[in-house]
Amino acid sequence: KFGYNLNAVEEGVPSHAGCGIGLERLMMALTGTENIRDTTFYPRDVDRLTP
Repeated sequence: KFGYNLNAVEEGVPSHAGCGIGLERLMMALTGTENIRDTTFYPRDVDRLTP
């Protein structure tokens, strides 16, 4: 049932090229902010229990 997944893990990830930029980092570049917490849509801090 899970043979395909196990084979994929054993053989490793195929080679690929690309860029995986997060939306928060893109917003940092567009707005010029220095702290990623200022552009996070759902910030996590010590006062928050759930996301």
